[in-house]
Amino acid sequence: KGKVQILVDKEVVEKVTNSGTEISLEEAREINDKIKLGDQVKIEVNPFHFSRIAASTGKYVMMQQIVEMEKDLLYEEFKKREGEIISGTVRYKADHFILIDLGKTEGILPVREQLLNREYRQGERIRTYILRVTREPKGPRIILSQTHPIFLKRLFELEVPEVEEGIVKIIQIKRDAGRRAKVVVESGQKKVDAVGACVGLRGSRIKAILRELEGERVDIIRYSEETSVFIKNSLKPAEVKQVKLDEANKEAKVIVADDQLSLAIGSRGENVKRERKIILLWAAMGLG
Repeated sequence: KGKVQILVDKEVVEKVTNSGTEISLEEAREINDKIKLGDQVKIEVNPFHFSRIAASTGKYVMMQQIVEMEKDLLYEEFKKREGEIISGTVRYKADHFILIDLGKTEGILPVREQLLNREYRQGERIRTYILRVTREPKGPRIILSQTHPIFLKRLFELEVPEVEEGIVKIIQIKRDAGRRAKVVVESGQKKVDAVGACVGLRGSRIKAILRELEGERVDIIRYSEETSVFIKNSLKPAEVKQVKLDEANKEAKVIVADDQLSLAIGSRGENVKRERKIILLWAAMGLG
């Protein structure tokens, strides 16, 4: 059986006026002869001497303190994990959020952080990205995401050892979450093909990532320091005949065959918009 020790802080005074909070100097020096007036000393008290009301109050206060300590521990644990992937189970679906059971506590997957075409089923096991953790009176508030670009990056780190080890670097990610994503990769070793490593044998690695995204297309682009080559790579699988660069105006004209035009532009021009963002960032980073 465990032992409970109850201590109360008392102030050392010359004359005791409140025996519940004060102790005389003479009594205090029986505990510690170096104690002086004004010091605080811890005195053990016997809980069996408490009244029923006092005992009930003490029990309530202790339970509240334990609950608050548990909240603080949970907050510290999940705060350290911001930016990581976590697995959980879909527990409850509401109009504007999904409640995810994370084991020790629950996380919130807001509608804006949910994949567009995914059907979240109760009891389903999913991976999410810990976007933000805040301290709240009822416990830590954990906001999750499946639409953040870093969620996709973390999936690559989990499924592609070369990415996790830093051999293959992810230079940039652009996502239209639930529809399509472009991932720019570069290999730090000549013998390692960055695109091949991310795809895996017979597409095993990319398929594992796509299963988490349910319908979102992911294009892996090989990085190149040559602007024209990089643009060609970014527009694949469309076959680009020629890229004409206008360095002065920071423009590029891309020439493709008629049957490749729709493939290069993409649905509603999404390819051109996304590639433009990637290339503009690429130029701003001084990579071109």
